[in-house]
Amino acid sequence: MLKFYKSFFLTKLLLVCGMFFIMNAYSFSQSQREYTFKGGLLVRVNEGCSYTLSATSKTAGIGATTGTLSVATTGGCAWTASSNQSWLSITSAKTGSGNGVINYSIAANTGEARAGVITIAGLTFTVSQDGTNSCAPKCEQANQTCLYQAAQAAATCQSACGQAAIQQNPACMANPSLCAELLQRCAVSCAAQTQQICASQYQTCTASCK
Repeated sequence: MLKFYKSFFLTKLLLVCGMFFIMNAYSFSQSQREYTFKGGLLVRVNEGCSYTLSATSKTAGIGATTGTLSVATTGGCAWTASSNQSWLSITSAKTGSGNGVINYSIAANTGEARAGVITIAGLTFTVSQDGTNSCAPKCEQANQTCLYQAAQAAATCQSACGQAAIQQNPACMANPSLCAELLQRCAVSCAAQTQQICASQYQTCTASCK
């Protein structure tokens, strides 16, 4: 009788352990199949439906703008789109079935740099937007680069201008003061032309930061 109870107990224990293993293996298998990679993009697989987004991220400037995002899936597979930020709005239908296009808008940013996420069928699309504090330094850096390149361009311009001025005024070779005046005019003219380009670019950049 004791052997019978021991055998019965061991059988029950093995049965419970076996069921626990099978359930966990199934759960693990299901979680592994929920996401996969296809064509370099993360694809969600759920109940026979797979979903792919046309992009996973976007970087936007501080100004207001709009964009579109496509979701690809098999016919009859439903999806829902949502945003976690009020400044990142979905302007098209937030639900659909099969392939679809999601339109969204990004409001102008007057503060710190920020990020928002649009979630579609469990996949995420991240939007990073510059802030005014991150815009001004970019303008300054671009302006410094422009001024450096302008100085090199001005030197080339001044050399060509000076040679042309001397050729057109042979008398300046016997009159150093005249040559100096002509070369000074070239220097001022070339510097003004190149710096004006930088000033215009910097003004356009800083205006977009406001």
